[in-house]
Amino acid sequence: TAEKDLTARSDVYSLGSVLYEMLTGNPPHVGASGQQIIMKIVTEEAAPVTQVRKSVPANVAAATAKALEKLPADRFASAAEFAAALRNPSFAPTTVGTAARTAVPWYRGPSAVPLLVAAVVLLAGLAVWGWLRPDPPAAVARFDIRVASGPDPATIGNGASLAIAPDGSHFVYVTVDGNLYDRALDQLESRALPARGFAPFFSPDGEWIGYADGTALKKIAPNGGPPLEIATVSADLFRGGSWGEDGTIVYAPDISSPLLRVPDGGGPSDTLTRLDTARGVISHRWPEWLPGQHGVLFQACRGSLDRCEVAVLDLRTDSVRYLVPGTSPHFLSTGHLVYTTPDGALLAAPFDPDRMALTGNPVSLLEGVLVRASWNAEVAIARNGTLLYLGGQSGGYDLTLVDSTGTGQVVLPDLTDAQAPRFSPDGRRIAFTAALEGPAEVWMFDRTLETMSRLTFEGNVLYPVWTPGGDTVYYSTDAGSSSRNLWRRAADGSGMPERVLERTGDQYEIALPATGGVALMREVTATGSGPELPLRPVGEPRPWVVTEFSERAPSLSPDGRWAAYTSNESGQDEVYVRAVPEPAGRWQVSSGGGTEPLWAQDGRTIYYRRADTLFATAVQTVPAFAVGRRRIVFTTPFEQLNNHTNYDRDPRTGEFVVLTQTQGNATTIVVVLNWFEELRRRMAAE
Repeated sequence: TAEKDLTARSDVYSLGSVLYEMLTGNPPHVGASGQQIIMKIVTEEAAPVTQVRKSVPANVAAATAKALEKLPADRFASAAEFAAALRNPSFAPTTVGTAARTAVPWYRGPSAVPLLVAAVVLLAGLAVWGWLRPDPPAAVARFDIRVASGPDPATIGNGASLAIAPDGSHFVYVTVDGNLYDRALDQLESRALPARGFAPFFSPDGEWIGYADGTALKKIAPNGGPPLEIATVSADLFRGGSWGEDGTIVYAPDISSPLLRVPDGGGPSDTLTRLDTARGVISHRWPEWLPGQHGVLFQACRGSLDRCEVAVLDLRTDSVRYLVPGTSPHFLSTGHLVYTTPDGALLAAPFDPDRMALTGNPVSLLEGVLVRASWNAEVAIARNGTLLYLGGQSGGYDLTLVDSTGTGQVVLPDLTDAQAPRFSPDGRRIAFTAALEGPAEVWMFDRTLETMSRLTFEGNVLYPVWTPGGDTVYYSTDAGSSSRNLWRRAADGSGMPERVLERTGDQYEIALPATGGVALMREVTATGSGPELPLRPVGEPRPWVVTEFSERAPSLSPDGRWAAYTSNESGQDEVYVRAVPEPAGRWQVSSGGGTEPLWAQDGRTIYYRRADTLFATAVQTVPAFAVGRRRIVFTTPFEQLNNHTNYDRDPRTGEFVVLTQTQGNATTIVVVLNWFEELRRRMAAE
């Protein structure tokens, strides 16, 4: 009847329609289509009941007609009045409307009334039960969406690639070429956005998409318009953002910094967290605001994927609580914290967002979620319970030899969690770490024999470095200790590994002098981090550079008088040089961002990386240090880890060894509708 407000009189009309069909065998209005029926309801009176069934008592026909009046005011005020009229043989409306005027034998009325009344009462009860009963659980449905970029299937990007709108109606994904696409779940095609970047995330109202494009944190409206810049971030190292209800964005600007926050309209960023260096934490990543914005979930990492923890910042007390090992935390409206393990298992645990504490044990919900080398899981969850994820394993890394023209030759393909390749002094062997048979260990590749051998067996080893004579390899491991320590072993595998230092704090990469003198090591302690270690047979190490910033990846000049290193003191990573052993002076070598310095063997060039480009800067060291011109050496898809120098140069041929990212084969996104129902069932079953 096209009523604006649904009242008890609307219910009376519905009951009258049901009763009319019970009495006559047909609805009050019929038509060939829904439109025809609606038109008849609005413009025509229903045929009198007695016109079809003459045996219907007059009061029943009149009550039915009154229930079907087009104006609500002309109907019964309630179902009780309707039922009373059906029980009353003398009922007759003051305005007949469509009431029947055909007389029926009086003796038929009393015998029919009880049955009709019982039917109406039953119908009323069924209607009330239908209105009050809880909706049945929505069915969980799974299906794949094959994404495409143009006519060919696209491969989802190698970093954080998925985000879903809060209402679950559409999602954004990033292809391997960096293009952003928007896809509605009820559409067959994706729509390209005028933006390139990675790590997308939605505003709470779904009106904006935040993302990083390599130099800035930006936002773009999914329905059109140009990108708008919000804040500066470090190269391609942005590690996630979350948009609060009040318009504040919390984000991780790079892989070695605490979390920052900035207004979504742009402006200065302020620091939200502090790296817990006493715990060995080197970065905070993948943040998410909790409801009410009293807290932030995030990922605290201590140097490798398997040393990451889900943590929560309580802004009311400015304190951090470490919850559980894992990555990519999300809080759900169901009252659960979900996160992912390094091997791709999605887990959930009851979580109290007010106390910011787990209130129950975690339960495994899903296996085979893709976990990236950027230490995030490819999972996106909407408020309505729609889940998206990529399955499989992240693409590995190829150990590649690259000449000065940028021409590459893969010598070891598809290595898992590989890092820090280093040529032996004679160039015949390459040491690197990789997780080939369990946790990461030091492996050796003999270029002449083309054979592989394993050097360490401690587990979770990082950053191998050759001694100048090529007879020993130094490395960092957490074996047998709660902290990371510097060890060494003979390069031919003979003898037992030897711990170099007995110190508190985590010891990471080391730079050894070519001709004796001072070595530099990055040590993370409660007082800060920086390259700092004079390696001598006796004596204690002393600090070289200790600041509130992140100094890392030291590289010594061949004469041992200078050291290049990476620092974020300017707000982004740049390469600097200081004198050794006393850190007198400070010169900036890179411009526009730079990481992972490497000093050439002739001492006249410092190499460094920015994103996928290798640069060379000319320097002079006598009579004083000076920075010369910069040039591009080559561009290749470098492994995007910058806590240490992740490439090396052959002292004989000038070739470079790099770890290049291999593109995974993820071309489909798994969609699970009403996933919260499955979550509730699984949690209740435990």
